[in-house]
Amino acid sequence: MIIPVRKTVWGEVYNLETLKKHIAKSGQFFGVDQSGPACEFNKDYPCDVSFYKYMGFGLHKGVDIPCSSGTEIFAAHRGKVIKLSDSLTQGIGVVLESLDGQIRTVYWHLKEYLLTIGEMVNEGQKIALSDNTGFSKGNHLHWEIKIKTNNEYVAVDPILYLQNMLLTKKQVEQLQVLEGYQDLSGVEYWTGKELEQYLAARLPDKISQLTKALNEQ
Repeated sequence: MIIPVRKTVWGEVYNLETLKKHIAKSGQFFGVDQSGPACEFNKDYPCDVSFYKYMGFGLHKGVDIPCSSGTEIFAAHRGKVIKLSDSLTQGIGVVLESLDGQIRTVYWHLKEYLLTIGEMVNEGQKIALSDNTGFSKGNHLHWEIKIKTNNEYVAVDPILYLQNMLLTKKQVEQLQVLEGYQDLSGVEYWTGKELEQYLAARLPDKISQLTKALNEQ
């Protein structure tokens, strides 16, 4: 399972630690309730109870990743489009199901989706653009992972199922610039490989230094 965004409002996402750092700044993690008073979403709702509680949603069932409007969203896994939504609460959204039917991923509050019902998608394929549709207080991607358990799909913490993102060509170029290389002939070889793999092979003594520099961009 890969990270479904490559950039947030806080910069590019190089690995899982970067993603968590960006969510902590202005997003929302799994299993919490930071929805705020219900009246912030509808003036007719009460102000003395949270939006999630008033709507009966329970605690947060995914992660909210802070993204600017129009940010590209990518399929976290290979699968099939089983639902396309445009509802009052979820806004514009997509639901993908793995080929074995055991996992579903949910992408809400989109600007638009680039898919059709029943379409097969590959891991890493661009599927949508982010926005602020539905009941949302700012541009972001609400993303869920649901695992099939006893014939029901149960939401789990997405952070626990993610692998580190694979390096893009631009990211490899940035790494080699940080190393001080003038010859970027190794860019194509390292594109698509994990950051940790690159660092361990090329700069075992500078892993912490380079990771810190990337995360601060």
